[in-house]
Amino acid sequence: MQTTISDPGYTGAGSADKATAGIERLSSTAHHAVDRAAESASQAAQQLADQGQRLMTTGDHWAEMTRDCVRRHPIASVGVAVGAGLLLSLITRRPR
Repeated sequence: MQTTISDPGYTGAGSADKATAGIERLSSTAHHAVDRAAESASQAAQQLADQGQRLMTTGDHWAEMTRDCVRRHPIASVGVAVGAGLLLSLITRRPR
């Protein structure tokens, strides 16, 4: 015989257990999804930090190479700077 809600002895325990189990499964699935997303975000952040560090190192290396070249060839460096300035002024000046 099947128990119904209108029966005096009905407690609803079976339905509550099923609902609790469903909620626990859903909670566990959501928790795993959040963990995976957090791990992916952490890995991406670490990769960006590593790439940024490599770029900074490369920039420092180029700056040091430029300083060294200017120290070895000061007159040529001034000539290149003047030429670049003149070229830039010709490119950016307004026509009259």
